[in-house]
Amino acid sequence: MADNPHYMTPEEMSKLICPLGRGNNMPGKEITVDGSPIGKPCVSTLCAAWRWASWDDAETQDWVYSDDYGYCGMVGP
Repeated sequence: MADNPHYMTPEEMSKLICPLGRGNNMPGKEITVDGSPIGKPCVSTLCAAWRWASWDDAETQDWVYSDDYGYCGMVGP
């Protein structure tokens, strides 16, 4: 699971810039490079676009959801 480059932990996602600026509601939170602000961070599990990683269990034919990894639904399947 962790070897899938599209799946990340919520902590890893919080270090990425949200292309839609969803972190705007988080005062004082901004990602900077060399002192210049470049964007707002991903809020991961607090965003409606967040999706937990899932897969189809072949034995039970049910969907299984990860407790650790997910992805941005704006860029994933």
